[in-house]
Amino acid sequence: MKNINFSQFIAENKSNLIMKKASRNQGKTPNLGFCIFKTGKAVNSKIKYERFLIMINNEIFNNESIDNKKKLIIDLYKKMFEIIKKTLTAGKAGENGMKTNNEGSFTPPSDKYEDVLKLMENFIKEINTSMDNKNIVSLGIDFNADNFYNSKDSTYDPEGVKKPIDNVQLADSYIKLINDHPLLSYLEQPMAYEDIDGWGTLLEKLKDKPNISVVQKADIYRKDPEPKIPPADINNNNDINKEKKEEVKVEEPKEKVETKTKKVNKKKKKNVEQAKPEETQNKTNENFKKEKPKINMFSYRLGEAKVISDLFNNILKLKEKNADFGAVIYENDIENNQAGIINLGMALNFDYIILNGVNMSDQKITKIKEL
Repeated sequence: MKNINFSQFIAENKSNLIMKKASRNQGKTPNLGFCIFKTGKAVNSKIKYERFLIMINNEIFNNESIDNKKKLIIDLYKKMFEIIKKTLTAGKAGENGMKTNNEGSFTPPSDKYEDVLKLMENFIKEINTSMDNKNIVSLGIDFNADNFYNSKDSTYDPEGVKKPIDNVQLADSYIKLINDHPLLSYLEQPMAYEDIDGWGTLLEKLKDKPNISVVQKADIYRKDPEPKIPPADINNNNDINKEKKEEVKVEEPKEKVETKTKKVNKKKKKNVEQAKPEETQNKTNENFKKEKPKINMFSYRLGEAKVISDLFNNILKLKEKNADFGAVIYENDIENNQAGIINLGMALNFDYIILNGVNMSDQKITKIKEL
């Protein structure tokens, strides 16, 4: 594939992408998501998490005709815009509450995480009520845990804690968050990229919650991290070699040999009893080396790919490794190419297409109509 930028690629391959979109999806469309609030360090927000999203479950529309499906999705989008506008302009900021950042999403009216979470839930409840109480929309959070991860001691400093916690405590906090907020359905980057043990812990705890999407940000220019083997393994091997050396002996008188043999057997028995916890640890480490956490969904940002072929190659590589591979694609911060993102996302069978913000511009409506 030629190394060209996204706009060139869409312009040159638009008809081909639209044909693939029609043939591959067979009536099934990707779920749409909308980044409502951008927070975190990038926009000088005190909130540690990065994005708050509204996710649309398009499967509810799959039994509708194509024309009716488009109409229902557009109607839903308009109601969502009206509800958000009514709430944001009713605050102290007035009409300024609808000002967007350079990504196209809104700045939250509060710097408190709990306030933003409550506001998002109010949006979602009102939208679902307007759609006859169908659970069409849900809540998504991009935690971007790398921003509050300390790689030196493998601890986290997320929202709502007084002191850093480990990955098991963080995983437990996400389970509590899901249980306390049943509208939450999408967790992006809940653990740091390099914390493989943390990903494994969280996915294990979420086994009985199949409706929760757990997404890792794809870094197409970085290799997958390998599990770190504790130094204890090396020390254990050295101890074994040391014991083997000690077993090499010069021939001695029979009486001395019998006495030493009794002592050695007694020592060996004692060492075997003490070694049991280490053996268990070694077995755990071996299993950990063999089985990495199975992360089934990755998110891509078009702006992070130097060339579009890099993104394609990364997706194909992951699909070869995992047949259940799922993907999320975000539009560029400034996306000028009309519905290109939709054609690309549908042609490649992305599970979610995330658009920045909600507004009634012709550009945004055109994108949604392409679904």
